[in-house]
Amino acid sequence: MERTHTPRILHFGLFELNLSTDELSREGHVVKLQPHPFTVLAYLAANSERVVTREELYRHVWKETIVEWDQGLNFCIREVRRALGDNARSPSFIKTLPRRGYRFIAPISETGPEQVEISSSGRIRKNFFDWRGIVAAAAVVGVLVVAGASVPGANGARSSVQELSASPLAMDLYFEGNQFFRRNLIHGDVVASVDRFSEAASVDPDFARAHAMAGIARLSLVFIWNDESQRERGMADVARATELAPDDPIVLLARGYGSYYGDGQYDEALGFLNRAAELSPNWDEAINLFQRANEIDPGLHETKWALARTHVRLRQFAEADRYLRQTAAILPNFLGNTRLSVFNQIIGRGDAATAYAEVRAVRGAAPRAGIILSNRVLSRTLANLVDDEIFSLSHDRVSVDCVLYYSNLAETFAALGMNYRAEAHWDSARVLLEHRFEEFPESHLTARQLALVSAALGDVRGARDYMERARALAPPGSDAYDSPDVSYHRAEVMFRIGEFDEAMDLLEALLEMPHWTTREMLIADPLWEPLKRNERFQRMVGLDVRS
Repeated sequence: MERTHTPRILHFGLFELNLSTDELSREGHVVKLQPHPFTVLAYLAANSERVVTREELYRHVWKETIVEWDQGLNFCIREVRRALGDNARSPSFIKTLPRRGYRFIAPISETGPEQVEISSSGRIRKNFFDWRGIVAAAAVVGVLVVAGASVPGANGARSSVQELSASPLAMDLYFEGNQFFRRNLIHGDVVASVDRFSEAASVDPDFARAHAMAGIARLSLVFIWNDESQRERGMADVARATELAPDDPIVLLARGYGSYYGDGQYDEALGFLNRAAELSPNWDEAINLFQRANEIDPGLHETKWALARTHVRLRQFAEADRYLRQTAAILPNFLGNTRLSVFNQIIGRGDAATAYAEVRAVRGAAPRAGIILSNRVLSRTLANLVDDEIFSLSHDRVSVDCVLYYSNLAETFAALGMNYRAEAHWDSARVLLEHRFEEFPESHLTARQLALVSAALGDVRGARDYMERARALAPPGSDAYDSPDVSYHRAEVMFRIGEFDEAMDLLEALLEMPHWTTREMLIADPLWEPLKRNERFQRMVGLDVRS
């Protein structure tokens, strides 16, 4: 078996930009471009998710001091536009933002660099761990139940679990799927995990965990990217896994996810203000399934974390904290658990100081920034406690999606009164989201993110249009998970565009249903500070009306 490396190439329009050979080509033909203009193009393309200032370009291209760099940069931009056939007045590639800089606006895809293995059959495979090594590691970290295990069930009896005795090929595919799925919930990786899990189930139709993980991965595509084409097949995978091994913890985990995202049992005509009583039974069923999985395998961190998240939604903060601590005991460096624990402090107690003390206990500025910038509420609530080191980190250093990085850093800047920097970051987030929405027009998450960013930038019409699109994609009463989140974000949008009564209507309804909106959070979050003198808001959150 030989190893090879592929060059890093950016693709946009009819062009390819080879960053390994410093060549620009159009439909296979090299386009001549001098070194400095090429460097400008490469830097803009590589930073297409944001606005690049002229000063930043100067520092990158001319590392030495030159007197006439302003004119030199103008020349480079003209040469790049000439090479691309771009029009400054109606650009397809490079947009000028007066007094700010430039932004590369064309959609970009990238190949390489990535080390691959080429087998004797010619099949290219990424370098995964050997599956037998993963089975051994799983027994140590408690991620999977080892072959032949049997542990006490919910009633104290012995309950058998799915034995990891599938064919070697099915096992290989199953663990490849896990490698993809456990990365960072990137769309392409989740799709790849579906392929691997489904292929494993095809190779060994009685492999319950392969069916279960295929169902979880498909339902992830539904609730994160709103890919409704995956819902029916995801629920079918969960049903098949349940037939094969109903008491297996991974299967029970999949059934819990199905209760969250897959059933669609709610009447879409259900009135918005009367949903709470109808939504609760599914949460109870999810709690029951996760509890059973936890009792069968107490070492499985996924079930403990799922229980923690569910208790947060139900505002059962002490129970949530208990499972968060149990998860931390199994995986002490799991940042997702720390994020949820910090969030639990804010929404459960309104305690920003304790929450930030927990953030400070995490080693390294980048992980700390990843916790703060992972959530809009945390970005605002902890703004006064963050240090300058976090502001200096680029998005590739912070373990969050680049859209969250720009939009939530904007929230932090806005909470600190640094409005110019907030606007610049919101604008960068908007550009990324617009490209993402073109690719996934059925994503209610992207639609509501665009609504929030538009409202923050003062685009009232855009905010309303995107929010209505999000509501159409996830209607009130359609499920117990996404629909309330859409309502909360709609409340934020209505508040930002000055529709205070409508915002409070939404918040009052959210306080009466399973959701993480709490009175403590509304008091602690500086976004709602202007409403604290409003008598209706004071009554809603329990503030002294006379103050």
